[in-house]
Amino acid sequence: MTRSLLWKLILIAVLAVGIRLAYQAGMSAFDGDFNNGSDSNKYLNVARNITQSGVFGTTTTNGKIEPATNRLPVYPYFLAGIFEVSQSENLRLVVTIQAFLEFFTVVAIGFAAQAISSRIVLPAALMATLIPNFIVQSSYILEESLFLVFFTWGLCATLWAVRVKQPIWLLISSGFLFGLALITRLALVYYGFFFVPALFYALIYGGRHSWLKSAALAVVPILGMYAVATPLIIHNYIAYGYAAISSQSGSHILNWFYGCLATPQPCVGRAQVVEQLKEITRAELQRVSAEGQENPFAFSAFQTRLAIEKTLQLPFWQIVWGMSFGMFKTLVQTGFYEVLTQFNQPTTFFSTAKGGNLVARIVNFAATNRDNYFMMMWFVAQACLLLSRVFQFYGLFQGIRSPEKRPYAILLFANTVYFFLITGPVSSPRYRIPAEPPLILLFALGAVCAYDQFCKNRKKVEPLAARPE
Repeated sequence: MTRSLLWKLILIAVLAVGIRLAYQAGMSAFDGDFNNGSDSNKYLNVARNITQSGVFGTTTTNGKIEPATNRLPVYPYFLAGIFEVSQSENLRLVVTIQAFLEFFTVVAIGFAAQAISSRIVLPAALMATLIPNFIVQSSYILEESLFLVFFTWGLCATLWAVRVKQPIWLLISSGFLFGLALITRLALVYYGFFFVPALFYALIYGGRHSWLKSAALAVVPILGMYAVATPLIIHNYIAYGYAAISSQSGSHILNWFYGCLATPQPCVGRAQVVEQLKEITRAELQRVSAEGQENPFAFSAFQTRLAIEKTLQLPFWQIVWGMSFGMFKTLVQTGFYEVLTQFNQPTTFFSTAKGGNLVARIVNFAATNRDNYFMMMWFVAQACLLLSRVFQFYGLFQGIRSPEKRPYAILLFANTVYFFLITGPVSSPRYRIPAEPPLILLFALGAVCAYDQFCKNRKKVEPLAARPE
Protein backbone atom coordinates (compact mmCIF):
# COMPACT_ATOMS: atom_id res chain seq x y z
CA MET A 1 0.00 0.00 0.00
CA THR A 2 1.42 3.38 -0.99
CA ARG A 3 1.84 6.11 1.62
CA SER A 4 -0.78 8.26 -0.11
CA LEU A 5 -3.34 5.44 -0.07
CA LEU A 6 -2.54 4.65 3.56
CA TRP A 7 -3.17 8.25 4.64
CA LYS A 8 -6.46 8.30 2.75
CA LEU A 9 -7.47 5.08 4.51
CA ILE A 10 -6.57 6.55 7.90
CA LEU A 11 -8.56 9.71 7.17
CA ILE A 12 -11.59 7.62 6.22
CA ALA A 13 -11.23 5.64 9.46
CA VAL A 14 -11.06 8.90 11.44
CA LEU A 15 -14.23 10.00 9.62
CA ALA A 16 -15.87 6.74 10.72
CA VAL A 17 -15.13 7.56 14.36
CA GLY A 18 -16.47 11.11 13.91
CA ILE A 19 -19.71 9.88 12.37
CA ARG A 20 -20.28 7.44 15.20
CA LEU A 21 -19.55 10.03 17.89
CA ALA A 22 -21.92 12.49 16.20
CA TYR A 23 -24.57 9.78 15.94
CA GLN A 24 -24.26 8.98 19.64
CA ALA A 25 -24.51 12.68 20.50
CA GLY A 26 -27.71 12.75 18.44
CA MET A 27 -29.06 9.79 20.40
CA SER A 28 -28.44 11.67 23.65
CA ALA A 29 -30.12 14.79 22.25
CA PHE A 30 -33.23 12.72 21.46
CA ASP A 31 -33.11 10.98 24.87
CA GLY A 32 -32.07 7.71 23.27
CA ASP A 33 -30.72 4.81 25.31
CA PHE A 34 -27.46 2.97 24.70
CA ASN A 35 -29.00 0.00 26.50
CA ASN A 36 -31.13 -2.01 24.07
CA GLY A 37 -33.15 -3.42 26.96
CA SER A 38 -32.45 -7.07 26.13
CA ASP A 39 -28.94 -8.43 25.60
CA SER A 40 -27.42 -5.21 26.94
CA ASN A 41 -28.89 -5.91 30.37
CA LYS A 42 -27.48 -9.44 30.34
CA TYR A 43 -23.96 -8.15 29.70
CA LEU A 44 -24.34 -5.34 32.24
CA ASN A 45 -25.55 -7.83 34.84
CA VAL A 46 -22.38 -9.90 34.50
CA ALA A 47 -20.12 -6.83 34.35
CA ARG A 48 -21.60 -5.50 37.62
CA ASN A 49 -20.89 -8.78 39.40
CA ILE A 50 -17.32 -8.77 38.11
CA THR A 51 -16.68 -5.25 39.42
CA GLN A 52 -18.60 -5.65 42.70
CA SER A 53 -17.68 -9.17 43.77
CA GLY A 54 -15.13 -10.43 41.27
CA VAL A 55 -17.51 -13.21 40.17
CA PHE A 56 -18.29 -13.94 36.51
CA GLY A 57 -21.95 -14.49 37.25
CA THR A 58 -25.53 -13.41 36.68
CA THR A 59 -27.79 -12.10 39.41
CA THR A 60 -31.13 -13.90 39.21
CA THR A 61 -34.55 -12.47 40.10
CA ASN A 62 -34.27 -13.88 43.64
CA GLY A 63 -30.95 -12.11 44.17
CA LYS A 64 -28.76 -15.19 43.84
CA ILE A 65 -25.57 -15.01 41.77
CA GLU A 66 -25.17 -17.94 39.39
CA PRO A 67 -22.25 -18.67 37.04
CA ALA A 68 -22.81 -16.90 33.70
CA THR A 69 -22.13 -19.98 31.60
CA ASN A 70 -24.35 -18.60 28.82
CA ARG A 71 -22.16 -15.50 28.39
CA LEU A 72 -18.74 -15.45 26.72
CA PRO A 73 -16.03 -13.72 28.75
CA VAL A 74 -14.44 -11.03 26.58
CA TYR A 75 -17.20 -8.43 26.39
CA PRO A 76 -18.32 -8.56 30.06
CA TYR A 77 -14.69 -8.12 31.15
CA PHE A 78 -14.35 -5.30 28.61
CA LEU A 79 -17.33 -3.56 30.26
CA ALA A 80 -16.08 -4.31 33.76
CA GLY A 81 -12.67 -2.86 32.92
CA ILE A 82 -14.22 0.40 31.70
CA PHE A 83 -16.48 0.63 34.77
CA GLU A 84 -13.55 -0.09 37.09
CA VAL A 85 -11.29 2.54 35.54
CA SER A 86 -14.00 5.20 35.32
CA GLN A 87 -15.44 4.27 38.74
CA SER A 88 -18.93 4.53 37.28
CA GLU A 89 -21.34 2.65 35.03
CA ASN A 90 -21.01 5.19 32.24
CA LEU A 91 -22.69 3.74 29.16
CA ARG A 92 -21.83 6.79 27.06
CA LEU A 93 -18.15 6.14 27.75
CA VAL A 94 -18.54 2.52 26.63
CA VAL A 95 -20.10 3.40 23.27
CA THR A 96 -17.51 6.16 22.79
CA ILE A 97 -14.74 3.58 23.15
CA GLN A 98 -16.66 1.31 20.77
CA ALA A 99 -16.73 4.17 18.26
CA PHE A 100 -12.94 4.37 18.43
CA LEU A 101 -12.72 0.58 17.99
CA GLU A 102 -14.47 1.07 14.66
CA PHE A 103 -11.34 2.95 13.50
CA PHE A 104 -9.42 -0.33 13.62
CA THR A 105 -12.25 -2.22 11.91
CA VAL A 106 -12.29 0.21 8.98
CA VAL A 107 -8.48 0.06 8.67
CA ALA A 108 -8.62 -3.76 8.76
CA ILE A 109 -11.20 -3.81 5.95
CA GLY A 110 -8.98 -1.45 3.96
CA PHE A 111 -5.93 -3.71 4.37
CA ALA A 112 -8.03 -6.78 3.55
CA ALA A 113 -9.14 -5.03 0.34
CA GLN A 114 -5.49 -4.30 -0.50
CA ALA A 115 -4.82 -8.05 -0.56
CA ILE A 116 -7.30 -8.30 -3.47
CA SER A 117 -6.61 -5.01 -5.27
CA SER A 118 -5.43 -1.56 -4.22
CA ARG A 119 -8.28 -0.08 -6.29
CA ILE A 120 -10.95 -1.42 -3.94
CA VAL A 121 -9.35 -0.11 -0.72
CA LEU A 122 -11.10 3.26 -0.62
CA PRO A 123 -14.57 2.03 -1.72
CA ALA A 124 -14.42 -0.72 0.91
CA ALA A 125 -13.30 1.68 3.65
CA LEU A 126 -16.00 4.21 2.73
CA MET A 127 -18.65 1.52 2.77
CA ALA A 128 -17.50 0.35 6.22
CA THR A 129 -17.59 3.97 7.41
CA LEU A 130 -21.14 4.68 6.24
CA ILE A 131 -22.91 1.34 6.67
CA PRO A 132 -25.83 1.85 9.12
CA ASN A 133 -25.47 -1.60 10.65
CA PHE A 134 -22.01 -0.75 12.03
CA ILE A 135 -23.06 2.69 13.25
CA VAL A 136 -26.18 1.40 14.99
CA GLN A 137 -24.63 -1.62 16.69
CA SER A 138 -21.57 0.29 17.92
CA SER A 139 -23.99 2.63 19.73
CA TYR A 140 -25.49 -0.16 21.83
CA ILE A 141 -24.03 -2.01 24.80
CA LEU A 142 -23.41 -5.06 22.63
CA GLU A 143 -20.35 -7.11 21.68
CA GLU A 144 -20.46 -6.41 17.92
CA SER A 145 -17.77 -3.70 17.79
CA LEU A 146 -15.29 -5.78 19.78
CA PHE A 147 -16.06 -8.89 17.74
CA LEU A 148 -15.57 -7.00 14.47
CA VAL A 149 -12.10 -5.77 15.40
CA PHE A 150 -10.88 -9.32 16.01
CA PHE A 151 -12.73 -10.91 13.09
CA THR A 152 -11.86 -8.34 10.40
CA TRP A 153 -8.16 -8.46 11.26
CA GLY A 154 -8.32 -12.27 11.22
CA LEU A 155 -10.00 -12.18 7.80
CA CYS A 156 -7.42 -9.66 6.62
CA ALA A 157 -4.54 -11.93 7.70
CA THR A 158 -6.19 -14.86 5.90
CA LEU A 159 -6.56 -12.96 2.62
CA TRP A 160 -2.93 -11.89 2.75
CA ALA A 161 -1.88 -15.46 3.54
CA VAL A 162 -3.35 -16.55 0.21
CA ARG A 163 -1.15 -14.01 -1.52
CA VAL A 164 2.30 -14.72 0.01
CA LYS A 165 4.73 -17.62 -0.40
CA GLN A 166 5.28 -18.19 3.33
CA PRO A 167 1.84 -17.79 4.93
CA ILE A 168 2.31 -19.71 8.19
CA TRP A 169 2.68 -16.69 10.52
CA LEU A 170 -0.23 -14.90 8.91
CA LEU A 171 -2.38 -18.00 9.37
CA ILE A 172 -1.30 -18.38 12.99
CA SER A 173 -2.18 -14.73 13.54
CA SER A 174 -5.57 -15.18 11.92
CA GLY A 175 -6.24 -18.18 14.16
CA PHE A 176 -5.38 -16.16 17.28
CA LEU A 177 -7.66 -13.32 16.17
CA PHE A 178 -10.49 -15.69 15.25
CA GLY A 179 -10.07 -17.24 18.70
CA LEU A 180 -10.56 -13.86 20.38
CA ALA A 181 -13.59 -13.31 18.17
CA LEU A 182 -14.98 -16.74 19.15
CA ILE A 183 -14.82 -16.05 22.90
CA THR A 184 -16.47 -12.69 22.23
CA ARG A 185 -19.36 -14.01 20.16
CA LEU A 186 -20.36 -17.63 19.55
CA ALA A 187 -20.86 -17.11 15.81
CA LEU A 188 -17.57 -18.83 14.85
CA VAL A 189 -18.18 -22.10 16.67
CA TYR A 190 -18.84 -24.07 13.44
CA TYR A 191 -16.70 -21.81 11.25
CA GLY A 192 -14.20 -24.48 10.26
CA PHE A 193 -16.71 -26.48 8.21
CA PHE A 194 -16.85 -23.71 5.61
CA PHE A 195 -13.58 -21.90 6.20
CA VAL A 196 -11.15 -24.84 5.88
CA PRO A 197 -12.37 -26.09 2.45
CA ALA A 198 -12.50 -22.52 1.09
CA LEU A 199 -9.00 -21.71 2.35
CA PHE A 200 -7.67 -25.02 1.04
CA TYR A 201 -9.07 -24.20 -2.41
CA ALA A 202 -7.62 -20.69 -2.30
CA LEU A 203 -4.15 -21.97 -1.31
CA ILE A 204 -4.04 -24.80 -3.85
CA TYR A 205 -5.40 -22.56 -6.60
CA GLY A 206 -2.57 -20.11 -6.02
CA GLY A 207 -0.13 -22.82 -7.13
CA ARG A 208 2.49 -21.97 -4.50
CA HIS A 209 1.93 -25.04 -2.32
CA SER A 210 1.39 -28.77 -2.77
CA TRP A 211 -1.94 -30.41 -1.98
CA LEU A 212 -0.60 -31.80 1.29
CA LYS A 213 0.92 -28.51 2.41
CA SER A 214 -2.22 -26.59 1.43
CA ALA A 215 -4.36 -28.98 3.48
CA ALA A 216 -2.08 -28.57 6.49
CA LEU A 217 -2.02 -24.78 6.19
CA ALA A 218 -5.82 -24.61 5.80
CA VAL A 219 -6.43 -26.05 9.26
CA VAL A 220 -3.91 -23.80 11.04
CA PRO A 221 -6.32 -20.87 11.66
CA ILE A 222 -9.04 -23.16 13.04
CA LEU A 223 -6.58 -24.98 15.29
CA GLY A 224 -5.35 -21.59 16.49
CA MET A 225 -8.90 -20.40 17.05
CA TYR A 226 -9.77 -23.36 19.26
CA ALA A 227 -6.40 -23.12 21.03
CA VAL A 228 -7.44 -19.66 22.25
CA ALA A 229 -10.80 -21.04 23.41
CA THR A 230 -9.24 -24.16 25.02
CA PRO A 231 -8.82 -22.70 28.55
CA LEU A 232 -12.55 -21.89 28.61
CA ILE A 233 -13.44 -25.32 27.23
CA ILE A 234 -11.23 -27.06 29.84
CA HIS A 235 -12.78 -24.98 32.63
CA ASN A 236 -16.29 -25.94 31.55
CA TYR A 237 -15.31 -29.60 31.25
CA ILE A 238 -13.81 -29.70 34.74
CA ALA A 239 -16.72 -27.80 36.30
CA TYR A 240 -19.63 -29.31 34.36
CA GLY A 241 -18.37 -32.34 32.45
CA TYR A 242 -18.97 -30.79 29.02
CA ALA A 243 -16.22 -29.70 26.62
CA ALA A 244 -18.22 -26.72 25.37
CA ILE A 245 -17.66 -22.99 25.06
CA SER A 246 -21.07 -21.79 26.22
CA SER A 247 -24.35 -23.16 27.55
CA GLN A 248 -26.29 -20.66 25.45
CA SER A 249 -26.45 -22.71 22.24
CA GLY A 250 -29.21 -25.10 23.34
CA SER A 251 -31.61 -22.30 24.26
CA HIS A 252 -30.94 -20.52 20.97
CA ILE A 253 -31.38 -23.64 18.83
CA LEU A 254 -34.61 -24.65 20.57
CA ASN A 255 -36.35 -21.33 21.27
CA TRP A 256 -35.19 -19.38 18.24
CA PHE A 257 -33.97 -21.67 15.47
CA TYR A 258 -36.66 -24.31 15.92
CA GLY A 259 -39.14 -21.76 17.24
CA CYS A 260 -38.96 -19.82 13.97
CA LEU A 261 -39.04 -22.91 11.76
CA ALA A 262 -42.06 -24.38 13.55
CA THR A 263 -44.54 -21.87 12.14
CA PRO A 264 -45.57 -21.81 8.44
CA GLN A 265 -44.62 -18.11 8.30
CA PRO A 266 -41.14 -18.10 9.86
CA CYS A 267 -40.94 -16.61 13.37
CA VAL A 268 -44.57 -15.42 13.31
CA GLY A 269 -46.03 -17.24 16.29
CA ARG A 270 -42.63 -18.13 17.76
CA ALA A 271 -43.83 -17.05 21.21
CA GLN A 272 -46.63 -19.63 21.12
CA VAL A 273 -44.17 -22.36 20.12
CA VAL A 274 -41.84 -21.43 22.98
CA GLU A 275 -44.79 -21.46 25.40
CA GLN A 276 -45.69 -24.97 24.26
CA LEU A 277 -42.10 -26.12 24.82
CA LYS A 278 -42.00 -24.76 28.37
CA GLU A 279 -43.87 -27.75 29.80
CA ILE A 280 -41.27 -30.15 28.38
CA THR A 281 -38.28 -28.07 29.47
CA ARG A 282 -39.79 -27.40 32.90
CA ALA A 283 -40.21 -31.15 33.46
CA GLU A 284 -36.56 -31.72 32.54
CA LEU A 285 -35.44 -28.99 34.94
CA GLN A 286 -37.50 -30.52 37.75
CA ARG A 287 -36.03 -33.96 37.04
CA VAL A 288 -32.40 -32.86 37.17
CA SER A 289 -33.11 -30.65 40.19
CA ALA A 290 -34.66 -33.59 42.07
CA GLU A 291 -31.58 -35.68 41.29
CA GLY A 292 -29.29 -32.88 42.44
CA GLN A 293 -27.68 -32.66 39.02
CA GLU A 294 -28.43 -29.08 37.98
CA ASN A 295 -26.05 -28.47 35.13
CA PRO A 296 -26.55 -25.66 32.58
CA PHE A 297 -24.53 -27.53 29.96
CA ALA A 298 -26.53 -30.73 30.44
CA PHE A 299 -29.74 -28.73 30.08
CA SER A 300 -28.34 -27.02 26.96
CA ALA A 301 -27.52 -30.46 25.51
CA PHE A 302 -31.10 -31.58 26.29
CA GLN A 303 -32.48 -28.49 24.53
CA THR A 304 -30.29 -29.18 21.51
CA ARG A 305 -31.48 -32.79 21.28
CA LEU A 306 -35.09 -31.70 21.63
CA ALA A 307 -34.66 -29.03 18.95
CA ILE A 308 -33.14 -31.53 16.50
CA GLU A 309 -35.89 -34.06 17.23
CA LYS A 310 -38.64 -31.48 16.76
CA THR A 311 -37.06 -30.01 13.64
CA LEU A 312 -36.78 -33.42 11.95
CA GLN A 313 -40.50 -33.88 12.51
CA LEU A 314 -41.29 -30.79 10.43
CA PRO A 315 -42.14 -31.10 6.72
CA PHE A 316 -39.02 -30.72 4.58
CA TRP A 317 -40.58 -27.85 2.60
CA GLN A 318 -41.23 -25.96 5.84
CA ILE A 319 -37.59 -26.21 6.87
CA VAL A 320 -36.38 -25.07 3.45
CA TRP A 321 -38.92 -22.24 3.35
CA GLY A 322 -38.11 -21.08 6.88
CA MET A 323 -34.35 -21.08 6.26
CA SER A 324 -34.69 -19.36 2.87
CA PHE A 325 -37.11 -16.70 4.08
CA GLY A 326 -35.07 -15.91 7.19
CA MET A 327 -31.79 -15.63 5.29
CA PHE A 328 -33.38 -13.52 2.57
CA LYS A 329 -34.89 -11.15 5.12
CA THR A 330 -31.57 -10.85 6.94
CA LEU A 331 -29.90 -10.10 3.61
CA VAL A 332 -32.27 -7.33 2.51
CA GLN A 333 -33.27 -5.60 5.76
CA THR A 334 -31.35 -2.41 6.53
CA GLY A 335 -29.94 -1.85 9.99
CA PHE A 336 -31.28 1.70 9.77
CA TYR A 337 -34.63 0.58 11.19
CA GLU A 338 -32.92 0.50 14.63
CA VAL A 339 -32.22 4.22 14.27
CA LEU A 340 -35.86 5.03 14.93
CA THR A 341 -35.69 3.14 18.23
CA GLN A 342 -32.40 4.77 19.22
CA PHE A 343 -33.77 8.25 18.44
CA ASN A 344 -37.17 7.62 20.10
CA GLN A 345 -39.10 7.91 16.84
CA PRO A 346 -42.38 6.15 15.96
CA THR A 347 -41.81 3.02 13.86
CA THR A 348 -44.36 3.62 11.12
CA PHE A 349 -43.09 0.96 8.73
CA PHE A 350 -45.11 -0.49 5.88
CA SER A 351 -46.09 -3.47 8.07
CA THR A 352 -48.08 -1.06 10.29
CA ALA A 353 -49.91 0.63 7.40
CA LYS A 354 -53.66 -0.03 7.29
CA GLY A 355 -55.79 -0.63 4.21
CA GLY A 356 -58.09 -3.11 2.56
CA ASN A 357 -55.64 -3.90 -0.23
CA LEU A 358 -52.02 -3.34 -1.23
CA VAL A 359 -52.69 -0.05 -3.02
CA ALA A 360 -54.57 1.36 -0.03
CA ARG A 361 -51.75 0.36 2.32
CA ILE A 362 -49.17 2.03 0.06
CA VAL A 363 -51.24 5.22 -0.05
CA ASN A 364 -51.67 5.24 3.75
CA PHE A 365 -47.98 4.49 4.28
CA ALA A 366 -46.99 7.42 2.06
CA ALA A 367 -49.49 9.76 3.76
CA THR A 368 -48.35 8.77 7.26
CA ASN A 369 -44.66 9.32 6.50
CA ARG A 370 -44.97 12.35 4.24
CA ASP A 371 -43.32 14.64 6.82
CA ASN A 372 -41.39 11.98 8.72
CA TYR A 373 -37.74 12.69 7.92
CA PHE A 374 -36.51 9.63 9.78
CA MET A 375 -38.69 7.37 7.66
CA MET A 376 -37.48 9.16 4.54
CA MET A 377 -33.91 8.39 5.59
CA TRP A 378 -34.92 4.80 6.29
CA PHE A 379 -36.35 4.54 2.78
CA VAL A 380 -33.11 5.89 1.28
CA ALA A 381 -31.04 3.50 3.43
CA GLN A 382 -33.19 0.55 2.36
CA ALA A 383 -32.90 1.50 -1.32
CA CYS A 384 -29.11 1.89 -0.99
CA LEU A 385 -28.87 -1.52 0.68
CA LEU A 386 -30.74 -3.21 -2.15
CA LEU A 387 -28.54 -1.44 -4.70
CA SER A 388 -25.42 -2.55 -2.81
CA ARG A 389 -26.61 -6.16 -3.08
CA VAL A 390 -26.59 -5.80 -6.87
CA PHE A 391 -22.97 -4.64 -6.78
CA GLN A 392 -22.07 -7.49 -4.40
CA PHE A 393 -23.51 -10.14 -6.70
CA TYR A 394 -21.71 -8.50 -9.61
CA GLY A 395 -18.48 -8.42 -7.59
CA LEU A 396 -18.81 -12.12 -6.78
CA PHE A 397 -19.51 -12.91 -10.44
CA GLN A 398 -16.53 -10.91 -11.68
CA GLY A 399 -14.31 -12.25 -8.90
CA ILE A 400 -15.04 -15.86 -9.81
CA ARG A 401 -14.50 -15.06 -13.51
CA SER A 402 -11.07 -13.54 -12.84
CA PRO A 403 -8.29 -16.10 -12.29
CA GLU A 404 -6.38 -13.64 -10.09
CA LYS A 405 -9.32 -12.79 -7.84
CA ARG A 406 -11.09 -16.15 -7.81
CA PRO A 407 -9.54 -17.53 -4.56
CA TYR A 408 -10.47 -14.34 -2.70
CA ALA A 409 -14.00 -14.35 -4.11
CA ILE A 410 -14.48 -17.98 -3.03
CA LEU A 411 -13.22 -17.21 0.48
CA LEU A 412 -15.50 -14.19 0.83
CA PHE A 413 -18.47 -16.13 -0.53
CA ALA A 414 -17.86 -19.05 1.85
CA ASN A 415 -17.70 -16.66 4.80
CA THR A 416 -20.96 -15.00 3.78
CA VAL A 417 -22.83 -18.28 3.25
CA TYR A 418 -21.67 -19.63 6.61
CA PHE A 419 -22.92 -16.66 8.62
CA PHE A 420 -26.28 -16.63 6.86
CA LEU A 421 -26.75 -20.36 7.39
CA ILE A 422 -26.14 -20.18 11.13
CA THR A 423 -28.70 -17.37 11.47
CA GLY A 424 -31.14 -19.40 9.38
CA PRO A 425 -34.77 -18.49 10.03
CA VAL A 426 -33.92 -15.89 12.69
CA SER A 427 -33.88 -12.68 10.68
CA SER A 428 -32.22 -9.50 11.95
CA PRO A 429 -29.60 -7.10 10.58
CA ARG A 430 -27.71 -7.56 13.84
CA TYR A 431 -27.12 -11.23 13.01
CA ARG A 432 -25.69 -10.10 9.67
CA ILE A 433 -22.84 -8.23 11.39
CA PRO A 434 -20.22 -11.04 11.00
CA ALA A 435 -21.07 -11.27 7.28
CA GLU A 436 -20.68 -7.54 6.69
CA PRO A 437 -16.86 -7.47 6.19
CA PRO A 438 -16.90 -10.02 3.31
CA LEU A 439 -20.01 -8.35 1.87
CA ILE A 440 -18.29 -4.96 1.98
CA LEU A 441 -15.27 -6.35 0.11
CA LEU A 442 -17.53 -7.91 -2.53
CA PHE A 443 -19.37 -4.59 -2.88
CA ALA A 444 -16.10 -2.70 -3.45
CA LEU A 445 -15.00 -5.27 -6.02
CA GLY A 446 -18.36 -5.05 -7.81
CA ALA A 447 -18.38 -1.24 -7.76
CA VAL A 448 -14.90 -1.02 -9.29
CA CYS A 449 -15.70 -3.66 -11.93
CA ALA A 450 -18.94 -1.86 -12.81
CA TYR A 451 -17.07 1.44 -13.13
CA ASP A 452 -14.49 -0.19 -15.41
CA GLN A 453 -17.24 -1.66 -17.57
CA PHE A 454 -18.97 1.73 -17.76
CA CYS A 455 -15.75 3.44 -18.88
CA LYS A 456 -15.11 0.69 -21.42
CA ASN A 457 -18.57 1.06 -22.92
CA ARG A 458 -18.26 4.83 -22.98
CA LYS A 459 -15.02 4.66 -24.98
CA LYS A 460 -16.78 2.46 -27.51
CA VAL A 461 -19.60 4.96 -27.91
CA GLU A 462 -17.72 8.28 -27.93
CA PRO A 463 -15.87 7.84 -31.28
CA LEU A 464 -19.17 7.09 -33.02
CA ALA A 465 -20.77 10.19 -31.55
CA ALA A 466 -17.82 12.30 -32.70
CA ARG A 467 -18.17 11.32 -36.36
CA PRO A 468 -19.38 14.16 -38.64
CA GLU A 469 -22.76 13.81 -40.30
